[in-house]
Amino acid sequence: FTIVVYPLLEEVLLRGIICNNLSLKLTMRKAIWLASVLFYLMHINFTRDVFVPSIVVLFLGILCGFVYLRTNNLFTSILVHVSNNATAVLVSAFVPCFIESEYYRLNKDDSKLPFFVFFVIVVLLFVYSIYYLSKKSVQKK
Repeated sequence: FTIVVYPLLEEVLLRGIICNNLSLKLTMRKAIWLASVLFYLMHINFTRDVFVPSIVVLFLGILCGFVYLRTNNLFTSILVHVSNNATAVLVSAFVPCFIESEYYRLNKDDSKLPFFVFFVIVVLLFVYSIYYLSKKSVQKK
């Protein structure tokens, strides 16, 4: 569910329905920002200190919205979302502190380095994706 079903449902709801309806009254960029903030709010876990992963979710929402805006294809934003979730599940399988478990609770004072590294990688991919898609859209004109 985490890898395929949730991204499919969230992208159809947030990009396919909400973004499209908001874009009738706002610019598409404002619609993407609002849908991204809603996506962020849907994923906040108020019971733990998860600021960095929550910010990553905001970046993912913006990236999916930007990809949807540039390609005008919901499938591409679904693919980005699925790729992100698959990566997170894969990383959580190998890095125990990514999952909420006894290990995580017992070792809460351990280094947050894996979270930081994951955050940096996602931000770099986000920046590169914006650069690549912007460059591609300029070439089309």
